[in-house]
Amino acid sequence: MSDIIREIEKGEAAKHKKAFPKFGIGDTVKVFVKVVEGNKTRTQAFEGTVIAENGSGISRTFTVRKISFDIGVERIFPYNSPKISKIEVKREGYVRRAKLYYLRDRVGKATKVKAKKIVKTTAKKRTRKTKKTESANE
Repeated sequence: MSDIIREIEKGEAAKHKKAFPKFGIGDTVKVFVKVVEGNKTRTQAFEGTVIAENGSGISRTFTVRKISFDIGVERIFPYNSPKISKIEVKREGYVRRAKLYYLRDRVGKATKVKAKKIVKTTAKKRTRKTKKTESANE
C-alpha cells in the first residue's frame, strides 16, 4: 500500500517541482508568497530564520520565524505550494540542531544564529628545496 502512495507522491511532486535553492535549518531566507486580495494578486515577502522542517514527500513543510515589531511571527510553508513564487537564501547559518524551537524563548540579539564559515582552499603547489637537491647541484 505504501508503495502505491509513494508512486502517486512522486508524480505529484514532479508536477509541482520548482527550482528553489537548497537551504537548511538556521538559514535566513526570504520567501515570496502570492497573496490574493479580492480580484488582485500581489507578491508578499516573508524574511526570517528557518527553524524546522517537517514531513517528507509531497507533504513536506518548513517553518520560518521572524521578529516583527517585537513580536515573534512564525509561518509554515509547504515545499510544493503553488503560492510560493520564489525563495532567496540571504545567509547560511551554522546550527547543531534539527529544530530551533529554543529561539522562541530568546529575546533580542540572542535570537541570532551564527553564520556558516566558508573555507577557501588554494590550488597552488609549492616546491620545497631540500638538502639533497641543493647538495646535488653543487
